[in-house]
Amino acid sequence: MNNGELEEKLAAAFPISSTHPVPDVLDVLGRKPKYPFRDMKLGDSFFVPESKIDPRQAASQHKKRNPEFNYTSKRLKEGGVWGTRIWRIKAEC
Repeated sequence: MNNGELEEKLAAAFPISSTHPVPDVLDVLGRKPKYPFRDMKLGDSFFVPESKIDPRQAASQHKKRNPEFNYTSKRLKEGGVWGTRIWRIKAEC
């Protein structure tokens, strides 16, 4: 079998498609991420109403796996609801 025949056989066995969208990114446990860290650009932020889960802990874990991600947070009241706002900021030099 020459290279051309081999390439044809492989192409038939593994057809390439551009019509299948990439699935949602899953976290390490196979779930959708709870917070949108991967989608954040510099200056973006999101607000999490106060609950038993602290979003700052999740941001810290995300930073450990993604050193280029830097953030700051502030506990504040928005629309009469207490919570935490997380901002993506420029990494410190």
